[in-house]
Amino acid sequence: MNIKNIDRKIILLIILFITIMITIIGFTLSKDKIYKGIKVNGIDIGNLNRNEALEKLKNNLDNSLKEIVILKYQNNFYKEEYKNIGISYDYYNAVENAYNVGRRGNVFIRIKDIIKVRFLGYNVNMDYICDDSKLYFYFNKLAKDVNKEYKNAEIKLKNNRFIITPEVLGRKMDKKLLKQRILNSLENKKIIQIPISILKPDIIKEDLEPIEDKLGSFKTYFNVNNDDRVSNIKLSSNFIDSNVLFKGDVFSFNKATGPRDKEAGYKEAKVIINGELVPDVGGGVCQVSTTLYNAILLSGLEVVERHHHSIPSTYVEKGRDATVAYNYLDFKFRNNLDYPIYIHSKVSSNSINIDIYGKKEGNKKYEIKTKVLEIIKAKTDSSIDKKLKPGEKVIDQKGRNGYKVETIRVKYENGKMKSKEQLSNDYYKPRKYIIRQGPKIGKNEKDNELENTTS
Repeated sequence: MNIKNIDRKIILLIILFITIMITIIGFTLSKDKIYKGIKVNGIDIGNLNRNEALEKLKNNLDNSLKEIVILKYQNNFYKEEYKNIGISYDYYNAVENAYNVGRRGNVFIRIKDIIKVRFLGYNVNMDYICDDSKLYFYFNKLAKDVNKEYKNAEIKLKNNRFIITPEVLGRKMDKKLLKQRILNSLENKKIIQIPISILKPDIIKEDLEPIEDKLGSFKTYFNVNNDDRVSNIKLSSNFIDSNVLFKGDVFSFNKATGPRDKEAGYKEAKVIINGELVPDVGGGVCQVSTTLYNAILLSGLEVVERHHHSIPSTYVEKGRDATVAYNYLDFKFRNNLDYPIYIHSKVSSNSINIDIYGKKEGNKKYEIKTKVLEIIKAKTDSSIDKKLKPGEKVIDQKGRNGYKVETIRVKYENGKMKSKEQLSNDYYKPRKYIIRQGPKIGKNEKDNELENTTS
């Protein structure tokens, strides 16, 4: 055998080897199976397709999700299976990660990875997934036992002395942290303490303790025979009673007493609209706002919003009334003192009395003074009506005088005047008299014609 024949055989063997290797590599790279040596959570899934690997993992691990998670708060224990609260393995992502080993990069990198996992092995750690809708549904059930609303401290005037009910701390389950603890428990299987946050009340007992002194008081009277009006006075008085305002707080009469409608319990009684007394739901409420207005003036509090009636009120001096109309006219005042104040409103048989309590600072006293600056005489519109007898007179509309009134607040300290504050300049419109008279007694018919005069 000569050298040329030997060389030719060697070349043919090399070509054959390369062809075989390319065929093997091509087959290996192209087959749709997870490469040998790959595990997920220690479970061998090499040489399986993705569906087979998925099924094998579920068969091996699903039972672990039937294990019980135990939660604890104080002396209470709560038990449930992991799968029932939406906890499961991320099978699909784990299988995809395993499948992609040896399938990234160029052909040489892929071959290197395939050989490496075949001889050295490779484990994919599987993550957990959580169905938040299931988990938080479970949390919401737990929260009914665990959560607790906080309660503010409360103050109430009973038998001329203040009783303070202390505050109560609240608690709220920390759902985000609890979720993380449950996921971590899949590895260590420990009893889980339910994490909570303490909810602190907005008002504590110490905040209310300064309320002890009467700062100001005012009383107005009403007709006890008007049952519906009295009912409205009582209802709105109850709404404002026991309200506490801290430093800087603004009190809204409309917000406190709510819409004046029958659903809220208000009844129909006379109200002032455009200078006339007409029936409407909520009549009488303005007497409560007026009484409160005067009480806060005598307490040295700051008026934020106040409106006077279009005509003078019968239960208070001119310039000292405060009308309200829901969503239209409000009475508001601010606690401009350094301590909280307490409103005490009480209706007796024929009167409403409102006291403002707080903490006295120094020997201060307030006085409200009103002055009628001008009286606008009521005009008279008269007409002659032939249907009436001579000398006969009919008043179709009663008139009234109008007024311009100035109201000031005087502040005294230690018995000496310290300051004067102009509160308002109110204008109450006059209303004319409308009168019809019988024809005059005259010599000719002309005297009997209808005559109109204005004075």
